[in-house]
Amino acid sequence: KHHVPEATLRKDMTFLEGKPYDADGIHRDVRAIVKDYSRVGGYVYQEGPIAQPNPDYLQIDPKIVFEKEPGKVILVYQISEGKQFIMERILIKGNQKTKDNVVLREMHVRPGELYDSAELQDAKDRVSGLPEFIPQSVSITPVGNDPTGRDVIVDVQEQRTAQISAGVGINSNGGFGGQISYEQKNFDIGNPPSSWSELFSDRAFTGAGQDFLISFA
Repeated sequence: KHHVPEATLRKDMTFLEGKPYDADGIHRDVRAIVKDYSRVGGYVYQEGPIAQPNPDYLQIDPKIVFEKEPGKVILVYQISEGKQFIMERILIKGNQKTKDNVVLREMHVRPGELYDSAELQDAKDRVSGLPEFIPQSVSITPVGNDPTGRDVIVDVQEQRTAQISAGVGINSNGGFGGQISYEQKNFDIGNPPSSWSELFSDRAFTGAGQDFLISFA
């Protein structure tokens, strides 16, 4: 831990000595460590189990050691800093209908800046929360062999964003009334259909991530 002192890491951790074991607490503290390194800037961290970890990237490996005394464990965070990189291109994959800028506006980072793993983790959470994409499909991956920089690939999988609903009720005069509504959560007024068949497809007027609702009663 050359660039981030242990005292700094401990200050931002919530899972410390004397507290009950908590797997979620370990996950939170790993993210806190990533944020501490991201304040320095340039460290590439990849979430999840990695088959072949890149030695040039930040590695945070929590190790649990069971003590002889029942009910007690020792938690050791093994940290390998790796190297520092800048972010080069930000590439979006998997968006067949949705425009790139719908994803890019959630990134809060720019090419040419020091690689910011914590901000990219937060960006993944934001993109996962968009109605255009299946949350579990979103991934952010560093790629490239440049000794000083890495491209960032944001991979998404789109889901259906249009919904039609209808209802029938009785009004105050004792008569029947009905309503039909159409909602599109990925609306784009600038993407009109190029043919009559496309008008009734899921590609017409979609792509900008805007919300459109119209109702008829």
